[in-house]
Amino acid sequence: MKRKLSKKLIQKWLNEADSWDVGHVETFDFGNWSLRIRREETIYEPHRFSVDGHRKRTAETMSRRYMSIEAALLHVVNGFNENANRPNRYASLEDIPYDDDGLVKPF
Repeated sequence: MKRKLSKKLIQKWLNEADSWDVGHVETFDFGNWSLRIRREETIYEPHRFSVDGHRKRTAETMSRRYMSIEAALLHVVNGFNENANRPNRYASLEDIPYDDDGLVKPF
């Protein structure tokens, strides 16, 4: 079982991600998604991080690159929203609600 996305994990990654070596991967679950976040090679600059994964018990996958760890995490917690007509639930990582165990409430 992978780690679940939590306040503690988000803080850890915010503090560490800029020092991750190229190719460093962290895996986690969020809602019914199994995901991994990865430090990308320099050929993808300015995109320094990627998130990819699959929805459990389906064939649905997603894969995107981001310029920052914050942008990557916000896209995840906003349900991978790419619809310009539908506003994101959370504008910043500080807006994210957590349950009593410190886990991010899934979308």
